[in-house]
Amino acid sequence: MVNPGAIQVVLSAPISGEESPKRMVLVLLIGFFLVFPALAIAATQVLHLKGALAIASLLICVMPGGPNSAVFATVMGGKPEINAVTTTVSSCLSIILVPLLCTEVVSLGMHGLNLHIDRPDLILSCAEVTICMAAGMWLRGRYGGSDYIAEGLSPPYLVMLCTMMTIAAFSFLTLARCLAGFGIFASGLLVGGALGWTAGANSSQMISMSLELAFHDMPLAYVIAANSFKGSKALQVDVLDSMIVIAWAYTMCAFLIALGYRCANGSWASPKGGEVENCKAAACLYGAV
Repeated sequence: MVNPGAIQVVLSAPISGEESPKRMVLVLLIGFFLVFPALAIAATQVLHLKGALAIASLLICVMPGGPNSAVFATVMGGKPEINAVTTTVSSCLSIILVPLLCTEVVSLGMHGLNLHIDRPDLILSCAEVTICMAAGMWLRGRYGGSDYIAEGLSPPYLVMLCTMMTIAAFSFLTLARCLAGFGIFASGLLVGGALGWTAGANSSQMISMSLELAFHDMPLAYVIAANSFKGSKALQVDVLDSMIVIAWAYTMCAFLIALGYRCANGSWASPKGGEVENCKAAACLYGAV
C-alpha cells in the first residue's frame, strides 16, 4: 500500500523520542482496535441503538484506517506519512484482528436477531479486500503520476463527487443513519485528537491522527456485511443500506472540510505553492514516480 521506505523511516524512529512518529502510529493502532470499538459498544448501549443501524455502526467502528486519510492530511497541514503507515499496518493486522472484533463486538448488535457471522467467509473477505486495496493503492501511486493527489482534491472534483454520492444514497437516507455517520466521523476526530494530545503530538501530527481515526475502511466493511452475514436477507439488506448512508454522511463531512480548506487558501482550481510539493511528497508515499 505504501512505499516501504516510508514504513522504515517511521518505524525505525525511537518510540521514546520527542514527537516520535512511531509512537503516534502505535497509539493510533490502539485507538483503532481497542479504544474506538469500546466506545462504539458504549455508544450503542447509551443511545439504545438496535437492529441494522447498530450492526452497521459497530461494523464500521471496528474497521482499520481508510486509505484516503493520508490524502486529506496532505493538504490540511498534517503528517501524511503517519496516516499512510498507520493505514498500511492496520490493514495488514485487520486480517487477524477484524474477524476477532467482529465476533466479539459486532455480534453484540445481532443478539436476538436472525443474523450471524460466518467466520470462514469473514476471514476470507478480510484477506481479499486487504490484498486488492494494497494492489490498487500501489498501482495508483506507481502509474498515477506525482500530481494525482492534488488533482483528486480539487474543489470542482469534490463538488462533483459529493453530488454523485448524494444521488446514490438519497433513497436510503434517514435521520438516524445520517446522525450515525456524523457521529462516527466527529468521534474519530475527537478521539484521534485526544490520543495525539496524550501521546505528546505536535499540531501537524494531531491533524493526521484526528483524520486517521475519522476514516474507516468502508470497502472492507461492505464486503464483510455482504459476504459474511448469514440469516435474514431483509435484515442484511437493511444493514447494507445503513452502511451506505453512514459512509455518505461522514464522507460528506470530510469532503466539505477539505473543500472549505482549499477555498480558504485560494486554491479552487489547483493547488498552489508548497501545497504542490506536499501533494507530490504524499504521492511518493505510495510509490509514485
